[in-house]
Amino acid sequence: MERLTDLILPSDGTPGARDAGVAEFLDFYLAGSSGAAQKQFRDGLEWLDREGKPFVDLTEPEQVAKLTAMSSTSADPAGATFFPLIRRLTVFGFYTSKVGVKELGYLGNSYAAEFPGACTHQHEL
Repeated sequence: MERLTDLILPSDGTPGARDAGVAEFLDFYLAGSSGAAQKQFRDGLEWLDREGKPFVDLTEPEQVAKLTAMSSTSADPAGATFFPLIRRLTVFGFYTSKVGVKELGYLGNSYAAEFPGACTHQHEL
């Protein structure tokens, strides 16, 4: 799972999925999910390992090629439905982590003394 999420959101000069602990988030998320969601995930992971060597034993170019095939129109429903799911959850897990929130520059709710850009002309009541 860690390798898969790392390929989707790599650390390339900025933090990536591994830095944010996205694989751990996915484990936690799936543990509390319905059996149907867990099955969809298992089917997708099995699809990755179905032909040839297991996904983690492939070279990086082979892994990227497999994900590319998965992201396009795939004849296999497990691959075609799994990629959008894993991509969405990877991005969600990243941007809801401390690392992701920091990367966004979000400072939390804060008091604004003024609102620049607000309308300045007078209104009749």
